[in-house]
Amino acid sequence: MVQGEFRRKVRAAGSHARQIEPYSPWLNRAETAIRALKRMTNMAMEKSSAPLYLWDFCLELQSMIRSSIAHIIYALNDDVPNTAVSGDTTDISHLCEFAWYDWIWYLDPVNFPEDKRNLGRWLGPAHDIGDVMCARILVRSGQVVSRTSYLPLSTADLNSREVQLDKSSFDATLSYYNFDEAISPVFPEKYNVFCAYSDDSTGDELTMPQADKLDHEAFDEYLDAQVVLPYKDIATTGTFIARKKDRNGNVVGKSHPNPVLDTRVMEVQFPDGNVQEFAANVIAEHLYSQVDDEGRRFLIVDEIIDHRIEGSAVAPDDMYYTDKHGVKRIRRTTKGWALLLQ
Repeated sequence: MVQGEFRRKVRAAGSHARQIEPYSPWLNRAETAIRALKRMTNMAMEKSSAPLYLWDFCLELQSMIRSSIAHIIYALNDDVPNTAVSGDTTDISHLCEFAWYDWIWYLDPVNFPEDKRNLGRWLGPAHDIGDVMCARILVRSGQVVSRTSYLPLSTADLNSREVQLDKSSFDATLSYYNFDEAISPVFPEKYNVFCAYSDDSTGDELTMPQADKLDHEAFDEYLDAQVVLPYKDIATTGTFIARKKDRNGNVVGKSHPNPVLDTRVMEVQFPDGNVQEFAANVIAEHLYSQVDDEGRRFLIVDEIIDHRIEGSAVAPDDMYYTDKHGVKRIRRTTKGWALLLQ
């Protein structure tokens, strides 16, 4: 009844409400950001070997980081998400000092007259407590406290035998409490790794799912990627939106580690809204030819087909000059030359 009333009011306002098809995360733009956030969290947790029960602190920190970095989103207008929402320049001072689960010294005044400096782990800012530099810190007992007075370990600390023993004692104490025993995994899937599984009721042997059986669009490596493809006789940047499916809803083609043998067909959307179909191996060929090893886009020059000389270019009779030692040298500059590249 409530849903029907909502639709009636939406139609009365001249709008149309459309629901998203189940199991179709590519139709929801937020799903892409959620996938990236889970990947960042999984990578940080695995790299640091942090206890699993700290996953929510790590997820919150990765959310802060993702909201404070630039993205290739036209609507942001070259701003980071925090700036676009609040209108204020984003301050990253409380995010760039430490990495997730870094070793730190924190000051605990309740230890008087003992040493106030204690070993701890940095878990990210505590925005709801204290000032902006207040951080959450994991202490030896496994509890999380909030402190503003903390500092990184110095080079001498990192090389100190005493500090190394203190670190081992810290980790051993956390293992003794075994906090993870009562915590169920929140992100059971590993980043780009499929874990073996079995059915406890039947005692089946551990098996590993085949890649072709995992046709969930969120795991497609091409989803939301952009590449320059031929479109209407010109090179145009397109975005991959989904895999092509047949009339029965089954995806077309099969994936393969070798791009040449990949038979999948992808749907690519161009800036004018038109959607075209391209074979995955053709897409891979264009991707590899347009990005370097670090994922940065570049263009391959076929040839120089024309040039133009402007008034600021060096004239032929002024190509050489004499330096202060009396040596004749050529003027090394390309100022005033414009090249037309294919």
